[in-house]
Amino acid sequence: MGKEVIAASIALIGVIVSVLISFFTSRRQANIEVEKLRAEIHQDFSLRLFEKRLEHYPDLYQYLSEFKKVIQYEEVTQERIVGFLKKLQEWDSRHSILFGSDTGKLLYHFREEVFNLMRRSNQDIQVYFNDSETRHLFIQKMAQLELSLKSELGIYTYNSPTDVREAKRFRSYQEVTEFSRQRTQLKNSKSRSNIASEEDGVK
Repeated sequence: MGKEVIAASIALIGVIVSVLISFFTSRRQANIEVEKLRAEIHQDFSLRLFEKRLEHYPDLYQYLSEFKKVIQYEEVTQERIVGFLKKLQEWDSRHSILFGSDTGKLLYHFREEVFNLMRRSNQDIQVYFNDSETRHLFIQKMAQLELSLKSELGIYTYNSPTDVREAKRFRSYQEVTEFSRQRTQLKNSKSRSNIASEEDGVK
């Protein structure tokens, strides 16, 4: 009788262990599938966001670039500022939902500055832009916004559109130049290392 109980107990333990193994294996597999689904959803969302940004960001970039040239080479008038602000406001109303937080803040503060500038007289506007330091700072703010747009598109970092969060952000074109220089040095270093490895292999 005792042997039968022991045998039954061993069999029961075996069943319990098998059930537990099956449970944890199934649970692990389910977690893997959930994570895979999440990754696919994130990839699909990121790609769609990238496509929308790529569709609409060039328009805003064009408005900034055109007005920058007006400041640099033409006469800035209240009428031109009104037209520029109207374009910014209309674009912002339609597409600002696509912004990352940094770009959204940059455009918000820039629109506020343009709005305040619009309320000045033509004479005050001329005085404002005739000051070289003030003009430089205004253009610099536009350049920061342009860089932020490019960063979200991964223009300089050549990011995959399936992971827009990895895009490096730049605050100035000097940072872009430095980043490009460092990346070129890294590529050259890797290239020399590969050549050295191949030569060692030949030896």
